[in-house]
Amino acid sequence: TLSNGTLADSHTNTDGTRTDHWKMDMPHSPYLVMMAVGEFKKITDNPWNGKEVSYYVEKEHEPFAQAIFGNTPEMIDFFSGILGTPYPWPKYSQIVVRDFVSGAMENTSATLHGDFMVYQNDRELLDGQKADGVIAHELFHQWFGDLVTTESWANLTLNEGFATYGEYLWEEHKNGRDAAEWVHYNSKLGYFDQWETKKADLIRFDYKNPDDMFDANSYNKGGQVLHMLRKYVGDEAFFASLKLYLERNKFKNVEIHHLRLAFEEVTGQDLNWFFNQWYLGKGHPELEISKQYEAAKQKVTLRVKQIQNPSDCPLFTLPVDVDIYCAGRKERHRITISEQEQEFALPCAAVPELVNFDAERQLLAIKRFPKTPEEYIYLFNHGTLLGDRSEALGYLNAYNTRNDVYSLFINAAEKDNWPDLRMRAISSLNKSVKDHPDEIKNCMHRIALNDKSNKVRGTALLFLSDNFKDSETEKLCTELLKEKSYTILYNTIVALSRVNPAKALEEAKLLENDKNTMLMYALCYVYSQTGGDANINYFSNLTNLYPKLDPFEYFRLYGGFMKRCTKASSFEQASNDCINALNKAQPALKEVLINTMRENILDRMDALIKETSAKDEKESLMQSRTSIEHKINKL
Repeated sequence: TLSNGTLADSHTNTDGTRTDHWKMDMPHSPYLVMMAVGEFKKITDNPWNGKEVSYYVEKEHEPFAQAIFGNTPEMIDFFSGILGTPYPWPKYSQIVVRDFVSGAMENTSATLHGDFMVYQNDRELLDGQKADGVIAHELFHQWFGDLVTTESWANLTLNEGFATYGEYLWEEHKNGRDAAEWVHYNSKLGYFDQWETKKADLIRFDYKNPDDMFDANSYNKGGQVLHMLRKYVGDEAFFASLKLYLERNKFKNVEIHHLRLAFEEVTGQDLNWFFNQWYLGKGHPELEISKQYEAAKQKVTLRVKQIQNPSDCPLFTLPVDVDIYCAGRKERHRITISEQEQEFALPCAAVPELVNFDAERQLLAIKRFPKTPEEYIYLFNHGTLLGDRSEALGYLNAYNTRNDVYSLFINAAEKDNWPDLRMRAISSLNKSVKDHPDEIKNCMHRIALNDKSNKVRGTALLFLSDNFKDSETEKLCTELLKEKSYTILYNTIVALSRVNPAKALEEAKLLENDKNTMLMYALCYVYSQTGGDANINYFSNLTNLYPKLDPFEYFRLYGGFMKRCTKASSFEQASNDCINALNKAQPALKEVLINTMRENILDRMDALIKETSAKDEKESLMQSRTSIEHKINKL
């Protein structure tokens, strides 16, 4: 068993049952109470300041628990240090359960994780530890949400915005700013994706159901707003304010003004303007930016226009840093945008190589600031943040046949610090293969064999299979089939299917008993491209497992596979699989399944009936088609 607090007593009763008594003698909110009972193995890690740190997992995952959760003591120490408030509870346990209603839950001193969020075996861990983000998120809740709890669901971002920002802080500490910025960037995209369909205040009291508050406003936007606040007041004031907020309000309920008052006391500033526009309002600014250099006055005039819809969003006040690169030197200027249209005159002795607006990339805003290819090359080479390089790569992709841009991409593919940017650079080199075949081929071979990231290695291998379908690529695939990484194995199987389809089918058959989801996708892909009736049972067996896969992607592959089948029995088997799936499918998936049966099964059968000359085969197909269409029409 596991519950909040500590195990006060455990004894076996005369009737063979056991009684466990858990005691929690510190105040905490009722929704944070938990009790877990089951067949678990408990792994106890090094204690933190004398407090137990432990992990509860099912037996088969016991060998990997330390690798999954092992950063927890360091996280506790790090968060305790930066917040100036030691971890407050008597112990910290984490338990992993099946069929949980969401990803994880920050129960006081006893966090619960859904199995799909954290479990990895030794082979999966070779491709990176996926659980650190959610572990950091739930641990940060032990301060923000548990020690100090939101007064109402309307103020939920005081729990979830902080926990989301906890992920950034941990990545920044453990893996560097590039890693933190990548997490932050993807979180920002998640908020923008939701905005068009949900234009709501960050803190709002008009929700119809508490679940409505658990969205990209409370989580993603909340984390972004905290980052902007940190960049405005500076690290020293930011963390001092958080300490004051926690210490003053521990074991209490709070609303947003408690946070504002703590920041105002530490900074000595009136911060109503910030909290009103970001916490008590909705949306984000959209900015159009342009520049003009005046040589006679030795200045750059920066023009900024807020173009967001005023019926959706307020006019924002935006303190922002601008870096001007001139004659190889960088000078930073802090400007404050507060009007719909403004001009800023910034000193610059010569024509600038680059003007980098929002140099800290901290604004939650849509920004349009046109630059030349030369300025983007300069941004990539001299910008200090991951976002600088990412923006430059995105823009320069349209110019990658230029020699200077090609040189940037091939260098980035092998040497950029961040794996996702190396992958983007690799993909961008497709247009350059005809002009630089040997250099690119040699580069991809080196990456496929030596890159630190298995994802990057796999991307390079797929690049080779797309552009160099030769014996060298096949030899490389054969060599990489020996590796344990599922990412490498997935990409190798897919690459081999493009270079030597027959050999890929042979290798796929040997891997059918492996239950790794990534490998399942690879085999489905191979069979959908080069398989046939002999492989129908693999898809049928997977149909019972498809909820663990992406059902839309799975049935897309299944539909593609049906176009390669020829036997009536295969079509009947596939249609039965789709019908069985329909019984437990969501509405959107039901439409996909019916379309799959009509477009991939019935249409394929119609084509075969026209092509088939053998009377028995034609009759068999026609009878099966009539039966399948009748089943579809009854749905």
